[in-house]
Amino acid sequence: MARSFEQAPWDATNIIPGFSPGLPPSLDVVELLPASRRPLLLSLRQRAEDAMNLQRPLFDQLGELRADQHRLKARIAHLKTPRGQGGPGLDDDDVSVIDAARKLAAVDAEMTRLNELLETRQARSRSAGASVTNLEGWLRTGRPGGTAIVPADGIDVASVLKKGETVAAALDRIRHRLRELDADEHRVKSAPLPAAHAKAQARAAIEQLAERGMPDVSALVEAGHAIGWPLTMQRLGLAAIVGKTGDQIVGNAMGEIIDTAALFVWLHRDALVARLEREIDAITDDAAALSPQDRERKLSEIAQDKLAIERSEASLVWSLQRDGLPVEHRTDADPRAVLGVELQVTAEPEGSKSRGMAAKAVQVIETR
Repeated sequence: MARSFEQAPWDATNIIPGFSPGLPPSLDVVELLPASRRPLLLSLRQRAEDAMNLQRPLFDQLGELRADQHRLKARIAHLKTPRGQGGPGLDDDDVSVIDAARKLAAVDAEMTRLNELLETRQARSRSAGASVTNLEGWLRTGRPGGTAIVPADGIDVASVLKKGETVAAALDRIRHRLRELDADEHRVKSAPLPAAHAKAQARAAIEQLAERGMPDVSALVEAGHAIGWPLTMQRLGLAAIVGKTGDQIVGNAMGEIIDTAALFVWLHRDALVARLEREIDAITDDAAALSPQDRERKLSEIAQDKLAIERSEASLVWSLQRDGLPVEHRTDADPRAVLGVELQVTAEPEGSKSRGMAAKAVQVIETR
């Protein structure tokens, strides 16, 4: 999945001192967190490093086993080499061949086991590393300007659990609910516009094009000059071949021509609007449609619900990690939830006008 934030515009309130986009920052982003939340990111870094270190012994063991595998295969091949070719010429049922084959099978089985374990550890390492990358990326570029990172209220794991429910079971339930919210978000984003809204947009587009295509007859009426037809710029591709050398010359030419499309729309405005409205009526589904205002409201509600649930999810993951279980935060989890923080508005964006004392009140951003 895509990361859970988009890069915010830079301004004096959120830029990291000494950091230029594309270059390593001189400041460790952990220092941007409140002091009480820094241990969380540091522990995740340590967890990612530990997961990486767990792979190294497996690589060493697999290297040794591959050497044993090669040696045993070579020994079996030598034992079965015919006597006429300088070998013992032993059969498959010879005790020496059987013993080497047994050892080779054991090596193959151990390599299979270690490779499966390595895949598991690599997946955990990738997940832990991606989680840290997501959090650090948000701290560098995801925080909107005019905000400060402050601690959020903690969530008691016991308040998340249902009666008789384990932490692991609660985590599965919470993540299932997050998938449901993702599906809800997709349905809202995919909902069509109501017919009335689509028709209004179509009429506005036709009106704009018709206005551009209206001929100017004022010069004709006032002084008998030519009609001022609507014009548009057109680019034409040019190509030529030099006769003697055969060199190809390619270029472009620009010029004004009569804007026939705009002129056509001006001439047939009402007919086009009527036909477009019939086309809209034929394909719209107002039962599933959402206006832009309703879409924005529903997406905001989903985002708020999702963040609240992700905070509960993060508290469960932290609990399982404290118990030593191999459970990681989702790589696209909201950094505010994982780090137990929220964004507090500290100043109005540059250029905005004062909206009274209410605008200076502390606000907490709880939407993506």
